Amino acid sequence: MKSEIPVILDDELVALLRDFTDDELAPLVELVVKQLTSQLDLTEQYRQHSPKHSKYSDLLAAELQKFGANTFATVFRKGRGVYYRVIVQDVAKSLKLNVNLKRGTDEIEIQILLKVLENAWEKMSEAERAELLAQAGVDGASISAAFPTMAVLAIIKAGGFASYKIMLIVVNAVCKLILGRGLPLAANAALAKCMGVLAGPIGWAISIGWALVDIAGPAYRVTVPAVIHIAAMRQIVAMRRAGVCDNRAEKSA
Repeated sequence: MKSEIPVILDDELVALLRDFTDDELAPLVELVVKQLTSQLDLTEQYRQHSPKHSKYSDLLAAELQKFGANTFATVFRKGRGVYYRVIVQDVAKSLKLNVNLKRGTDEIEIQILLKVLENAWEKMSEAERAELLAQAGVDGASISAAFPTMAVLAIIKAGGFASYKIMLIVVNAVCKLILGRGLPLAANAALAKCMGVLAGPIGWAISIGWALVDIAGPAYRVTVPAVIHIAAMRQIVAMRRAGVCDNRAEKSA
C-alpha cells in the first residue's frame, strides 16, 4: 500500500507499530490528529478504516517521524521526518536524562520510563507508592525513601510478569491522559484497581515532562508522550512474544 504521507519504511518504528492493537494505537492517533498540522485524518485510509488504526499504522509512523523532525529540515527531506531513534534521543535530551545516547534505542527508552516513574513517585501518596511496589514485586524498599530506580530497572530488564504489569500501568496512564479512558482490561480486579489508582500521578509526571519542553516547540507535546507510550508498548510486545503475559492479566486475581 502506497503511503499518502512520506514514510521512512526501514525505520524500526514502522515494525513496532504494526504489532500494536487498535486500542494500543489509539492514544498515538489521538495525539497526532488533534494537531493542526496533522495529515493523518485527511488520508483515505484513515477516513475509510478509523478506528481500526492498525489498518494505517504505517501512516501513523510517518506522522510521528514528521513531528520528530525540525520543520525547516523537513522541507529538505521532501516532507519526510526523522528516524525514531533520533526522536527518542531528542526526548531523552529534552528531559535532561543522564544517559549515553549511543546506547540502544530500547535502552534509552527504559531510562525515559524510569524517569517518568521517578517523577510520579514524588507525587504519590504512601498508599500509592506501596501499591506500585507491590505490583512491581519490589521487596524491602521504603515507601518514604527515594524511588528505588535500580530495583525497578532490574525487574524491567528481567522481562517477567512484574515487568509486564509495570508497563501496563504506564500505558494505561498514557491512555487515560490522552483519551480520558484507560485500557480495556478484563477481569483482573487487583491490577485494574492499581492501574486506576496510579493513572493520576503517572499522568501528572508525563504532563510535567511535556510542559517542561513545550517552550522549545509544540512538537514535544506529541513526541514526549508518544515515546513514553511506545517505549512501554515495546516491552509489552516483546513479553507477548515470549509468552510472559500468558493471559494472566485477564484472569481474576
